[in-house]
Amino acid sequence: MQTINLIPSTRRSATRRRGLVRAWVIAGVAYVIVAAAAAGIWRASCDEPDAGLDERIAAVAARIDQTSNAQATNSAELVEARSRIAAIRYILSQPNWSLLLAVLGKETGNEVFLRGCSLKRDESGGAAAIAAHAPIRIVLNLVGTAKTSAAVSQFSLRLEETHLFSKVALVSSSKESFQGSDAYGFQMDCFLDERK
Repeated sequence: MQTINLIPSTRRSATRRRGLVRAWVIAGVAYVIVAAAAAGIWRASCDEPDAGLDERIAAVAARIDQTSNAQATNSAELVEARSRIAAIRYILSQPNWSLLLAVLGKETGNEVFLRGCSLKRDESGGAAAIAAHAPIRIVLNLVGTAKTSAAVSQFSLRLEETHLFSKVALVSSSKESFQGSDAYGFQMDCFLDERK
């Protein structure tokens, strides 16, 4: 059985980029701390005045300033990267409904024709579910025509076997004419499984 994941794979690369930015910032801060500590220890351990000591201290101070400037630049880049990551997260939080439509197209077969589909909230719990802060479930409403009533039942079973829906319920079914022959019109609600 093939598992279908509706979330795009770019989420992993965004997480990896965020980790790299954090690592660079931590490395920069650690370098500044180690350089400052080494300069302090070295200066404290010198008992005799050294002629080149002031020049070396100035060189270390210049390196510390340079590292501090690099850290400030990295902090600005980190802020920009965080804003890009927030935008990417927002985009990735939106499901890729084209994958769901592809599954529906595959499962219709040759005897079922879909005329429409829409997403709606499951309001079967009423005000009690809203007051209890129950998670909002999404229902995919399908309207279509099938050549036989058995084709409608088989289509419903195939949708349940995809494991994308926690429940597939036939709302209505009626005999109608389709392209000059008898057919069965149907409407069904497919409750999206909130664990996916």
